[in-house]
Amino acid sequence: MISVKNLYKSFDNTVVLKNVSFSFDRGKTNLVIGQSGSGKTVFMKCLVGLLEADS
Repeated sequence: MISVKNLYKSFDNTVVLKNVSFSFDRGKTNLVIGQSGSGKTVFMKCLVGLLEADS
């Protein structure tokens, strides 16, 4: 299981992710959807360690 609680990421004064919490169960298929510019790529980069979350 992958679990994250209260993920927060900002760039300068722009908050991109605020209080994002989730859990992915092993063996399950999950989908991350949202509008362009909603933070999906930043979320995934924080998840895999390409970006460091602020908290």
